[in-house]
Amino acid sequence: MALRGRYKLDNYSVFFVTTSTRKHQPLFCNEETLRAVQKILFYSVERHSVELLGYVLMKNHLHLLLHIPTGGKALSNFMRDFKMSVALRLFKGRGSIWQNGFDDVAIYSEKVFNVKLRYIHDNPVRAGHVKNPTDWPYSSASNWLNGESSYRVKTDLFVE
Repeated sequence: MALRGRYKLDNYSVFFVTTSTRKHQPLFCNEETLRAVQKILFYSVERHSVELLGYVLMKNHLHLLLHIPTGGKALSNFMRDFKMSVALRLFKGRGSIWQNGFDDVAIYSEKVFNVKLRYIHDNPVRAGHVKNPTDWPYSSASNWLNGESSYRVKTDLFVE
């Protein structure tokens, strides 16, 4: 898979990432599956030594804010391994469950970071799943509202 210019982003280390299921199928449509995807996400973050700054899991897509000090190629490796783990562990034998590739934006300022973080956390509200972002258990909204970093979600890091 081509890196589509990610190699040029090595000066940046925070990325806003979006990836979707194939044909936007609602594959993550129950609590058990969402919890399992969340668990795989946390495991992948630890395994790749990246920092998860924000996330939301939805029925057919997800958004991530990732701090990856080593830049674009490490981002591609992380996404490849995460998506493969979800497919193999939860949907084995079902064929390809993901759209090819993923979309990413290098975050170059704290202002852009805050816009993307708000967008991520408001996603379940816009979809009508909850009234408040912190009511959606498959996001980092409660971490940020409470200002609580954890070994899973870092709320005290922004690299400019």
